[in-house]
Amino acid sequence: KMCFGAGAKELVLLNKSSSEEYWSRSSLSKEYQDEIKSFQTAGKDFAKIKIPQGKKLKEAQLVKAFMECDIFINMPKTKNHAGTNFTGTMKNMMGVTSQETNGYFHFGASETKAKDFYSDVQFLSQCITDVNLIRKPDLCIADATELITTNGPFGPGELFKPQKVVAGIDRVAVDAYCCSLWGLEGKDIIMINRAFDHGLGEIDLSKVDITESE
Repeated sequence: KMCFGAGAKELVLLNKSSSEEYWSRSSLSKEYQDEIKSFQTAGKDFAKIKIPQGKKLKEAQLVKAFMECDIFINMPKTKNHAGTNFTGTMKNMMGVTSQETNGYFHFGASETKAKDFYSDVQFLSQCITDVNLIRKPDLCIADATELITTNGPFGPGELFKPQKVVAGIDRVAVDAYCCSLWGLEGKDIIMINRAFDHGLGEIDLSKVDITESE
């Protein structure tokens, strides 16, 4: 509603969260049903993008609409993850990649001959960092209202309720702040460290201007 209020002509969903069942899980779905019905979906067309600065990922297939949209808003659900230990704005980028690219993230490290999704977290984390080199979000809005801190990403796990929505334009700082909500630090998460090394944002929260409001 705020996007339309700011003058957006259309909203395009870059993943598959367009079903009525998905939105009906929110207590606000009826109030905003007109906006929900107006959402466009990105489709299944992908574009192959070169990543010259990537250390492990040199090219990736991404949803075409991701490259074509005027404004990109990254909206993750932050939580624990069995592989990377943390899900936030940067890992959310895997949602715009093809299955082939997604599979490479998990199994592409020939030097380690990865046998399962998380047998090479170092490689996975670097690929996540590399795909984030393609485009910077114009805005990040992380849902940290309720999250699992164990047995993620699917659970069941320990439930923690910070009751926060975290917004910012620095994806590294947003991720570092979100993981701090349950006692982690940015330096504890490989992909956040790698992203900082790539110059994608600030990892030290003492250097970030943080404003809280009720």
